[in-house]
Amino acid sequence: MITSRLRSHIALLAFALVASASARAGEGVTLQYKQKEGDRQIYETSSSMQQKQVVGDQTLQTAFTMKEIAVRTFKEPTADGDFTIASENKRLSFTANIPQVGEYTYDSRKSERESGTQLADELNKVFGRLDGAEITFTMTPRGEVRSVSGIQELLADILEENPIGAQFVGGGSNEAYKIGLAERLVYLPGKPVQPGDTWEQSFSAKLPSLGTMTAKRTFKYEGPDKVGDRPTARISVASEMVFDLNLDQGDADVSGTLKTTKGQGTAQFDPEAGRLLSFKSEIALSGELSVKVGEMVVAVQTEQNQTNTTQLLEELPD
Repeated sequence: MITSRLRSHIALLAFALVASASARAGEGVTLQYKQKEGDRQIYETSSSMQQKQVVGDQTLQTAFTMKEIAVRTFKEPTADGDFTIASENKRLSFTANIPQVGEYTYDSRKSERESGTQLADELNKVFGRLDGAEITFTMTPRGEVRSVSGIQELLADILEENPIGAQFVGGGSNEAYKIGLAERLVYLPGKPVQPGDTWEQSFSAKLPSLGTMTAKRTFKYEGPDKVGDRPTARISVASEMVFDLNLDQGDADVSGTLKTTKGQGTAQFDPEAGRLLSFKSEIALSGELSVKVGEMVVAVQTEQNQTNTTQLLEELPD
């Protein structure tokens, strides 16, 4: 039979354990980007898109892939404590297969370029400028991109009469590049979180020559994890996007709305080092577009499936 004193000791021990666990649980985990001047990180980002368009009884399949490797060098922090980052493009590759237009490949490691086709004539100019380019942006410790400079100045002249090229760089504006960066970064909470906690990020932008975009992302801290021997925080991301398109393609005007039917992703973040290790997302969009050629208007049912990945590398690949 358990004595009164022993019961008291057991009760006190149990209370202490519960109190300790509650205190630890109450602390949560703090997630924020940590950088200092001179830090250098290498990120590989890749995108793939498959698009199906139905025009009457005809089905058109479009596909492209793009991969970039950039070195991000952190400059001195701003007066507000934000990070100033110079991102230099070291590798760039792109492939496209567009119905009734053709195929195209660009690889920055090869000295010879495709030529003699509409895609090559237009896209060589764009990717030739992006190859080796340096873009500067500022980012908060939470991962919010404040501003971007360099991309608009780099591409403005060659996009004036290049509607095809403009589509592949979001119209070539600094604002479009800012949105692209935001989509590849994980926006972090402003307070410690525990497994199951969620937070949101919303943004919108007007994309020159393309239209407007609005988006909302909901993040959820799933809990502690590991990448190899490296402790990480696993974060899931649910995305909602709306694209109101208004494209002038020279001989045709394209308008309509695409909305997400699926938007999900998973990121691995290193809390101690304060950096993103990896982020993969999958997004599906659908909607009806109208293509106007002269006085004729054609309805086009459109579906897109996109996969985007971001990966921190230890060194530049050969």
